[in-house]
Amino acid sequence: SVALSSALANRFLSAVNRPAQCIAGGILLTIGLFAAGFAPVRQTLWPLAVAISICGMGFGLFQLANNQTLFLSIPAHRAAAAGGIQGTARLSGQTAGTSIASMVFA
Repeated sequence: SVALSSALANRFLSAVNRPAQCIAGGILLTIGLFAAGFAPVRQTLWPLAVAISICGMGFGLFQLANNQTLFLSIPAHRAAAAGGIQGTARLSGQTAGTSIASMVFA
């Protein structure tokens, strides 16, 4: 759903300003996370799948606008460095999240 929402967000980015798109994506991501936290998974996994899809849509909306803002605000000759820093920050967050989750749910 991240790929789908990013593709759709790209079409609407010119019509909606980037801060509004970041806010909308954050709101959708928050709604999806709350829904995932309260999804009844004992009977079926469909509510959780829907909640995770909402999370993906929100993240896709946010990510596209955020990345465009980042890369359009730096000089072209620094784009590679900015991409490296962005990738490092993303991977560090994923690693920290996975490590914390494995300690909590172990």
